[in-house]
Amino acid sequence: MEVKVGEYYYHKNMYQRFKVIAIDGNYVWLKSEDHYLTTTIGQLERSEEHTSELQSHLNLVCRLLLEKK
Repeated sequence: MEVKVGEYYYHKNMYQRFKVIAIDGNYVWLKSEDHYLTTTIGQLERSEEHTSELQSHLNLVCRLLLEKK
């Protein structure tokens, strides 16, 4: 799986969404609202907005605006 800085993913063992803030080889540094996490790329699953081709542009814009708050 290709992982990019700035995209959002879920950790396989946690029910929380994280933003990728850095990548070094197979390791990624993640940030959520309340903490940071270092893990391997294999432990990540794409978040909904990256897996759903049916995601409407309006919903995506609304989500991005809410995240900025």
